[in-house]
Parts: sequence; structure tokens; C-alpha cells
Amino acid sequence: MRAIYDLNVLLDVLLDRKPHAAASTSALRLAEIGAVEGYLCAAGVDTLAYLLRKDTDTDGVMRHLTTLRRILRIADVTESVIDSALRLDWPDLEDAIVHESARLCGIEAIVTRNGSDFTRAAIPIYTPAKFAQAVAGN
Repeated sequence: MRAIYDLNVLLDVLLDRKPHAAASTSALRLAEIGAVEGYLCAAGVDTLAYLLRKDTDTDGVMRHLTTLRRILRIADVTESVIDSALRLDWPDLEDAIVHESARLCGIEAIVTRNGSDFTRAAIPIYTPAKFAQAVAGN
């Protein structure tokens, strides 16, 4: 299975945000061990760096991003992704871009704690805990 990880899940892991860190870590670990092919949306890399910078120095940010790149592939954001995301007319363009990047890259799942942001998704949405359960069930 190919899954894209929303930024909230990655931040839970990298910043050890309680009470979500344990479930998010379990979900990300599936990509680390190769049980799933994990992705990060290209549009989220700089946002992730910006958000991490609030809690760590530049070296720490680079370590976090380097670690994620060892675990996750990058889902492209092309003109087609942006145009398609704009046509969705979702309240949050960032979520629309994640969705369309995933859809156009053939990704089969979005792992997020904010399922309500993806109510009109054409791709299955999982919380980190439900994702770990779904993968374990296969």
C-alpha cells in the first residue's frame, strides 16, 4: 500500500506531541520498516521546516527532514496537481494539494488526525491508529 502522511502526523512524531505521538509513530514506523510505501507531499516540506523551526534550531530541522527523507518518498506537486486542487474548491488549499498530489501519484491512503479536513476525499482517509490496524490486518 502507498500512503501519504499529513503534516500533523509527522509533527506528532518529530515533536513528540502527546497524546498523539504513540499512534503517529506506529503509523510512520510502517513506512520505515517497508510495510507500506510512505510519502510526504512536496508542498509540505517547507511548511514542515517552518513549523519545526519554532521548536528546534536549523541543525535540528535538517536532521528531522533528513530522517524523514530516509523513510518517505516525495509526492510530486505539479501544475496538474495545483490546477486540480484549485478545482476542488476545498476550504483549505493545503489539504486539497495533499489530496490531489496523492491521487495523481496513485497513492491509496491519506494518514491524518484531521479527517474532517478531507470529508470530500476520493482516497481512503485513516487516523494513525486505524491505519496501523488496517495494515496489520492485511
